[in-house]
Amino acid sequence: TMLRGTMTQHLGVEEASFVAQYNTKDLLLYALAIGCGGDGGGDGSTDEDSENGTALYETDQQQQQGKNGETRFVNENHDAFSAFPTFPLVLSFFAEPYCGSRNNMIGDGGGGGGMRSFPPPIMKGDRLLPRRLLKRPLQEDTVLMHLSQSIQFHSSIPIPKLLLQDDESSSSSQSYDPPVTTFLATDLLSVQPKSVGTFVTTETKIYVFDKSQTLPEHSLLCTMRSTTLLLGLDPESVIEFHANKQNTAAVAVPLQRQRLQRPIRVPDWTKLYRTTQTQALLYRLGSSDYNSLHVNPPPPPNKTGAANSTKKKNSSAPILHGLCTMGFAARAALLFVTSKFPGGDWTM
Repeated sequence: TMLRGTMTQHLGVEEASFVAQYNTKDLLLYALAIGCGGDGGGDGSTDEDSENGTALYETDQQQQQGKNGETRFVNENHDAFSAFPTFPLVLSFFAEPYCGSRNNMIGDGGGGGGMRSFPPPIMKGDRLLPRRLLKRPLQEDTVLMHLSQSIQFHSSIPIPKLLLQDDESSSSSQSYDPPVTTFLATDLLSVQPKSVGTFVTTETKIYVFDKSQTLPEHSLLCTMRSTTLLLGLDPESVIEFHANKQNTAAVAVPLQRQRLQRPIRVPDWTKLYRTTQTQALLYRLGSSDYNSLHVNPPPPPNKTGAANSTKKKNSSAPILHGLCTMGFAARAALLFVTSKFPGGDWTM
């Protein structure tokens, strides 16, 4: 179709194209899943400016309700309502394969929709690791571990416009939450087989789809890079690949942990958040990342006797998503810059 031709010609990508939609409800649920609006609600969060030993905000209410407070992420009626900046990271879990049809692009619901299987389509089979780089077929039960993630913004995150549609059968009005449609194009950057498994680094560009059926440059929302470990995948069954051999270091995640020197001086500012026991369960719903590890972790191995194994099993809890932790860290960073530079426009 013309729509398909316009997109693939502009992006130069066809086989790794996906569509994801989101609405206001998705934005609200994601913000709640990373704890937005929780300060002052008994979560034990604290912050302190090391220069004078005082909090950045006089009261929790001031922190939450102001122009740059977190209430703007969880209340669609807030004057400054906006999407939390790390929200686009979960669109990969919403995404469905793009079939080249306008019906596949435009829908009436949000991206979260109903429950979805894991891994999502964008991470399944040869979409993550192409067959041409495999000497043997990939096992369906291969364990995936999300190791690193970055995001660079090129424009502001669009906010769905809540519409009021008159109901002819009554005098009341019904709120309608039309979705924003995005287009995800993924490129493979590197494949690195190692003894522990295979590291796959990809780059995904997210475009905002508009009714004009074109994708001008300004429709580019963000560029994301992520590295996934296919745990236990035999390195002998994988062909190493680098999209840009001259820039391998910038593309791939370092395979050896680097020891960073901790600054001697005290931090300029500290922020403490306490996650709840149900944080992983809530984030599953807010992100559509339904990996079973985040709700039903496997029992620990019995290596040192039944008693020790039982103790570990009793202390086990669902594993918190790395992207949830990233969301909490982003909250702290956003709180810092909005308090130190209150005159800025921090909608992003």
